[in-house]
Parts: sequence; structure tokens; C-alpha cells
Amino acid sequence: MEAKTIENVFTDAIFRVPGYQRGYAWEESHLEDFWRDLSWLSENQRHYTGMLTLYKTRDLGGRAVYHIVDGQQRITTSFLLISKLAARNEVLAGLPRQVIEYCYLRSVDPKNGSLTSRVGYESEERMNFLQAILDDRSAVPKKRRKLTPKNVYEKNLLRASDFFDEKLKGLSPLQMSDLFAKVKNQLIFDVHYVRDASEVSSMFESINYRGKRLTKFEVLKNRLIFLCQLIGQADEGVRSSAMDTHKLIEDTWGEAFDWFGRGEDPLDEDDFLLHHTCMYFGSLKRERDALDKFLFKEKFATDRLSSVDDDRITLGELTRYVESIRVSSELWALQNARIDQLVGKPKWVTKDFIQGIRRLNRLRMRHFKPLILGALNRMRAGDTNEDSTTLVHLLSRVERFIFLVYSVSGYGGNEKSRGKFSDFGFWIISKEKGYSFDEVSTVIDEYVFFRDGDECGGVFSWTGFAKDLRARFIDGAGWYSRDDIKFILSEWSSHLGSECDDSREYENLSVEHVLPQNQNSEGAWAEVRLELGRRFEYVLHDLGNLTLLAKGANLAVQDIDLKSKAGVYVHTADGADILRRAGRNCKWTETEIIERGRSIVKFMVERWEFPEEGEDPYVDDKCDDVLSKGVKPLRQRKHSPE
Repeated sequence: MEAKTIENVFTDAIFRVPGYQRGYAWEESHLEDFWRDLSWLSENQRHYTGMLTLYKTRDLGGRAVYHIVDGQQRITTSFLLISKLAARNEVLAGLPRQVIEYCYLRSVDPKNGSLTSRVGYESEERMNFLQAILDDRSAVPKKRRKLTPKNVYEKNLLRASDFFDEKLKGLSPLQMSDLFAKVKNQLIFDVHYVRDASEVSSMFESINYRGKRLTKFEVLKNRLIFLCQLIGQADEGVRSSAMDTHKLIEDTWGEAFDWFGRGEDPLDEDDFLLHHTCMYFGSLKRERDALDKFLFKEKFATDRLSSVDDDRITLGELTRYVESIRVSSELWALQNARIDQLVGKPKWVTKDFIQGIRRLNRLRMRHFKPLILGALNRMRAGDTNEDSTTLVHLLSRVERFIFLVYSVSGYGGNEKSRGKFSDFGFWIISKEKGYSFDEVSTVIDEYVFFRDGDECGGVFSWTGFAKDLRARFIDGAGWYSRDDIKFILSEWSSHLGSECDDSREYENLSVEHVLPQNQNSEGAWAEVRLELGRRFEYVLHDLGNLTLLAKGANLAVQDIDLKSKAGVYVHTADGADILRRAGRNCKWTETEIIERGRSIVKFMVERWEFPEEGEDPYVDDKCDDVLSKGVKPLRQRKHSPE
């Protein structure tokens, strides 16, 4: 291991991030730390930046091309800052821009004479985005062409570019020259050169970046590569196939990181790995570190290479598993509503399907993630026994189950039931079982509620729902405190005609009280409060008094009278419905609130097919079980005179 400055590190070297690694992961807090470290450096003081682990892959134009095994974030950040400084100055620390370009930023490809970046990615897509940032030389952000990041890693790169633009904006040429000198001479890396490819995977497993440990998903990649290498070394006849599988693993993990990076925040890789494992192999034991034990000590343990029976691990087994990871990572992005279509645009990805997936994401999908992933795998494989209709029906039954069982009935599920739900995904893709979507839908429905003669079964409970709401009213928060209130109001609004198709739009919605929470609000609201007396808090947080508005609009209208709110309400279907119920005089009292609440409850009953436990239909009186109408204020205790 050698201690080297940036100047030494870049001497006759080109750096590439291999495709199997995630992209640029530093966020603003990391950039601030990096900038602070530079700012505090005094002249001739050196700063240890971290480890840089490199593996030489080839030569290009007289320079060695290295894969960055560790240190991607630090070296990319340093490189980006140097490029920003060079774009603003003809000379830095006595070096002309052309020399800086040659020594730190660009290299010539001898095959075609084209310039290539000294730091970049093996992935063409990632490299193109970085190159677009580097090629846009304007020091003024407003004059640059607009780049649209497709995933969180591209977003991070663009943020780093903008971050340095902002930091350099007020610096003089002399200050920027001093900054460049600090970067090239005072930032110190401990550089370790890996000798051969077999070391890369074992080295990568033990490395952190900025204190973040590798995910199980990353460690699994290295375990699979290691197994391929051992199989190839033990049998020369399969060595070429082992190399092909090795490449498939690297390509698959690179694609997966790109899919997981779609959207505002990256998807949790280990969450994917857990639910893919349940889908592919069946549910795991309910014990600590169950996923680690199963994958690394059982399924992909190195001991299986020495087995003499059918348990011996083979390249075919590894290849089939990695192919499933490759296909499923794209489907996971679809399942988590990060993309609206798949490569190849299959016809089963319909508008109804996308809406169903978005609703499930708003309900968090719970223990049904392996099932949905298994169903999508069936569809992706071109199963002719299923189509978009059966798929959308399955999604609707899962949605109904989650809403009625987890949300309405408050059922947490026991170990057996959770394992059963996880196994649904395995049942769907299993060759031995291969249950149809309709068969699984039937099982799910029966788990919610069933009748056998005069006997009823299942875990749905209207009584439990009513007790929960009563307790919430007594606690002073009513429907407003329910985790599912935003989802319910969103579906009610869609029913009335205002669909919320966009995930970001949904996230920007907040719950608004028509009758304001502020007890000091004046005018008509003061009269309503006086009329309600001690029942004010119950009615305030009742279902009929709640609606959805964009956060900005909510803040603007939260304390004003209904007539003044009308200008905002009229733009949503639910708001227009509230104004219709209030009438020309904008009357909004307990009567209107209860009537609207009953309407929403009846909508819920029909929308999610509430089972009828007894003979009583869901008429007004039964709806009132979950509204404030039947809740009486607790008597205030009388204090004895001292």
C-alpha cells in the first residue's frame, strides 16, 4: 500500500467504475464534508482522504486503465472539482489549462484519436451522462443545456456539479489556484493495487465507503463471482462457461443498480433481495439473520462445491438464479412504481395495472411483495394462461386484503399467516404447484372472510374497526390519526373524478380540515364551535370534515371561512362536492360533516367489498358506528374542594 497525492495517482492512469457497482452515491452532506476538509487545510498540511483500491484491466494510449474497486466517490468528486476549476481558469497553480487537461481530465484513444475522460464508467449510459456534464463548459449554470437525470446516481452527479458551481462562484482566480494546489498536492490516498481478478471480489466484501457497509446484495454478487472462479479453476472444461457466468453476474448487478436508482430515492437493495429470495426459494425461517444464513451458509455456501451428491452447486444453477435476479430487478422497479413500462413494452402493462400498482404502494404492499414479484415474473415469461385481466384482478384482491385486514381490522398477522403470504410468490412461479392467479385470489378472499353454512370465518372485523375509531375519537384525534386516511381520501377523490396518477403529486397532498383546527378562528366557525361545545374535537377530526389538498394550498386556506376556501376547493372533485353539500350559504356544520362521512363510509364498503358479518346492512346507523355521531363526551371529573 502506498500513500499518494492526486498528482501521483493520476500519473499515466485512467480510472473506470465497473458496471457491477452502484453509481455516484455522495449526497450534499458528503460534499460539504469534502469542501470543509479542503477549506481547513493550511499550506503544506496533508489530509488523508481514504483508501483507493485499483485493479488494472488494460492499457490505453500508453496509460493503464484501472477499475476502481474502492474509492469511487472520493476520486470522482476530486476529478469533478478539478474539471470545474479548469473550466474557469486559463492557468491554475502555474499550470496552463492544456496541461491540466492532459494530466488530469482527458486521454486520447489511439484507435480513433477521440478524447476520453480520465475518470468515468464502464457503463455506456452512466459514462454518457458524466460526459454531458463535463462537455458543458459554461461556468454559468443558467447558460447550460438542461440535463434530466434518469436515476438517483445521475441526480447525485448533477447535484455535485451544481454544488461546486455554487462554491466557486465567489472565488477569485488566485483562490481557485490555491484550491487546485490543495487538491493535487495535499489530498492523500492510501493506494492498494489488486493483483488479479480473484482478489477483487474478496477485497470488495470487506470495504466500506464513508462508513457505509456493503449491502447483502453486493456481498452476494461477490460470493457468486467467487463460486464461478472456483468452479472454473476446478474443471478446465467449464472454464469458459464460468467466465461467461462471471460476466453475466457483473452485468446483472450493474443493471440492477440502475433500476434500483430510478426515482427520488434509491430502492433498498436488501429489501429486493429478501423478497426475491422468498419468491424464488420460498419463505424464510422467522429467526435472526435468516437471509444471511440461508444465502451464504446454505444455498451459496462454498461447502457445496465439495458435495458428492445432487447438492453440488453447478454453473447451471448459478446462471438460472442470476437470470432471475436480472429479470426481477427491472420488475422490482415496476412493482415499486419507479417506472411505468418495461423494456419491450409488453401489452399486459396497462393503465389499470399501473393504477393498481400505485395503490398497493400507497398501502405498502406488506407481506405480499413476493407474490406480486412472482406474478410479474410469470407475465414477463409470457405465460399464456394469464393476461392483464387476471393480473389486475389479483392486484385488486391483494389491495382488498391489505385494506380490510391490516387497515380496517387492525390484524397484525401471526408467523404462520405471514409465511403463507410470502409463499404465495413461490406458489405462483413453482413448476410443481404453479397456482393460477385466480386460485391465489380465491385463497386471499377466503382468508378475509368466508361463510360455511351459518358459520362465518376469516379475520375481517367491523366491530374491531368501530372500537378502534371510538378510541381514537376519545383520544381527540379520530379519523385524522389513522395511517390510511390519506389513501382513503385519495380513493374517494378518484371516485368523484379527480385521479392522482403521479406518485410525486400524491406525496405532495396533505389532509385538510374543512372546519379548522384553530379554535381561535372567527366568523361562522366560531358559531359552529359554540354549537358543538364539548363535541367539537370529535366532529373536527371526523371523516366528513377531512379532505386532501396540495401542501401549499392547505397552508393558504387552513384557518379561513368556507366561502373564502371555495376558490381553492372548486379545483378538485372532492372540494367541489364539499361546496355542493354546503350550499349557497356555505353552511358547514355537524349535519353536513356526518352526511359526507356516511357517504365516504358507504363508498368504502362498496369499493373494497366489506363482508356483511351479520344481518345488518351498511345503512346510516351502521355507518355511524365509525363516525363521531355515536361518541359521547367523557364526563369531566369534579374536583373536591380542599
